[in-house]
Amino acid sequence: MKHVFVLATAFLATVLIYGCGEQSAETDSPASETETVKELPGQKIFATKCQLCHEFKTDKLGPALQGAPSRWNNDTVELAKYIRNSPDYIENSGNAYAQELFIKWNKVEMQPFPDLSDEDINQLIEFMAQ
Repeated sequence: MKHVFVLATAFLATVLIYGCGEQSAETDSPASETETVKELPGQKIFATKCQLCHEFKTDKLGPALQGAPSRWNNDTVELAKYIRNSPDYIENSGNAYAQELFIKWNKVEMQPFPDLSDEDINQLIEFMAQ
């Protein structure tokens, strides 16, 4: 019986050591496992500015961002305004979809991003369009 306990303990220790070791960097990104992962314009911005609250393919604290431009009827001008300052946009634009998002996500506003350039936002929108 003691021998079985020692073997079971050794097995569990091995699983824990190898299972908790260095892991591959799996991220919720648009690239499939067979594709070479190449950082796309906007992907770094997504990782640094969006990923705390959003995932690419699944809902998190906010909605999944993959395909977001199509949900905005590909109106990238209005989507860019929303990204730049959603509280102001929700309050002043009269945009029905922005109001719907606000209500659906428990009236939690996305933080403003005044530090993002127009080019940054356009690259982010392009990345989300995948």
